[in-house]
Order: sequence, then C-alpha cells, then structure tokens
Amino acid sequence: MSALCKLYAVACCLLALFVAPAMAQPQGRLVVGKLQSISFAGSKIGISPVRNLTVYLPPRYAEAGKRFPVLYFLNYFFEDHREPFASHGAKALLDKAIGQGLIGDVIVVTADFTTPAGSSWYVNSPATGNWEDFMVRELVPHIDATYRTLATRDSRGIAGDGPGAYGATLATRDSRGIAGDGPGAYGAIRFGMRHPEMFGAVYGMQPVASGPNIQPTHSRPNFERMARATSLDDLRDDGFSLIFTSIYQAFAPNPNRPPLFFDPPARRVDGRIVVDSDRTARFK
Repeated sequence: MSALCKLYAVACCLLALFVAPAMAQPQGRLVVGKLQSISFAGSKIGISPVRNLTVYLPPRYAEAGKRFPVLYFLNYFFEDHREPFASHGAKALLDKAIGQGLIGDVIVVTADFTTPAGSSWYVNSPATGNWEDFMVRELVPHIDATYRTLATRDSRGIAGDGPGAYGATLATRDSRGIAGDGPGAYGAIRFGMRHPEMFGAVYGMQPVASGPNIQPTHSRPNFERMARATSLDDLRDDGFSLIFTSIYQAFAPNPNRPPLFFDPPARRVDGRIVVDSDRTARFK
C-alpha cells in the first residue's frame, strides 16, 4: 500500500470522525517542538528524555478562541515525527481535505516514539522506558495545555500504522481519535483498549500482532547473531533482527542482560529452532 494511499485512508478516517462545516482557508501550519519527559529515566538503551513533536494546526486555528479536535498519529517502523509531513505529504492532504470541506478543522500530532532498534511498540518496558506513560501522562496533557484543543475523549482520536496501529481499536466519537500504521497501528489499538476514557475514536492501518494469542515468528530473527552481538550496531545490516530486537525489548525485556536487554524467546540448536515456552508466554 503506497504512502499516499495510507494517507488517503487517514483522510477517510478523519471524514468519518470529524465531519463538520468547514470554511475554506488556504493553509494550515506545522509547529515543530520538543517535550522534556520523565518517562525514560530507567531506560537501558539510551533513550533521550527530550522527545520531538510535529503538530499540524488547521487553517482556522488563527481564529482567536476557537478550539479543535485532535488526532494523534503513530508511525511505522523506523519513522519519527517528521515522516508523515516530510515524506508522505500529510500537510498538503489535510489542507486540501479541509479546504474542500471534506473534513472539519483538526489538529494532528505526531511524536517520536522510535528506539535505536526501530519501534518502542508504545508499551512500558524496563529496557526501553515507559512509552505508554509518555503518551497518556505527558504528551496528551502537554498538547491540551499548549494548544486550543477540545480536551475531551469525544474530541480526541488515535491512529497508527503497523505497530502504530496496534496502539488503535476502532471506535466512533465526534472529535478525538487515534490512528496508526504498522507498529503505530498496534499502538493505536492498544491505547484505545487500555485508555477508552482518553480516546473516543481509533483507527489502525496494517495492524500487526493485534489478534488473540498472536505469537511472533521465530524464523525471521538471526538468534546466532543476536547471541554474539556486543552492541546493537552488530545487527544494523539485518533488518529483521533489528525489528525483532525491538519486539523483544518491549515484551520480553531483561534490564540486567546487556547489550540487547531482552530474554531470547528461542534459540537455534543444530539448525533447529528451540522455543522457550516460558518466555513466549510473556507475549500473550
């Protein structure tokens, strides 16, 4: 699915969630900012407490006193807060949809949820830090305090792509939603399920690992390379091992097991994968 198609899907989601009369205005604007977090003090993998944000403010935001619904968008593997706008044309798409009256004015927020291995998977982990806390205790309150938002669950949504989609389960309310793609989709579903008091609408694109009793495949990561690794740099040329490192750091963390800080759920013995059932049970 192309990036443009994904963003068109987001526009359709917004249409369903935020339909309202809209005055045609030429341009929204992007605000790039930072948020000093307290959620990563225990991280073992060098996560900066300063998290970068990009906020899309709709054309009518210039009208004093008016408040707006908010959509939080959670990104795909290895993508940070800049990608939807820098690489995928999200600003132009939102400007056009709002200008043509297809959707109402909406604030869209993206934040950097990446880790050195790729995705945080939007969960609290003693290895990577407390990403769920960052979202619900810091990011959302910061946005509501900084911008003229409609600060209620019925005006807040979340969407995600892939792991981001896990962080979104579809619901329908008037003004607040969360969306995601890939890991972001996982994150959107997860946040929607765990915090229904906060998010009134959820949308996930390509949600991974979001069905019941899903277990990660053990044939993709190179367990031998992981076992030999002296740092994460030893896996940089192995995309699948990096992705699975991020999964294991999120769901099978071991803060006392450097350098990768997870308990491997399987190992290869004489060319055969041997699964540790006790460790894989942690993924349920």
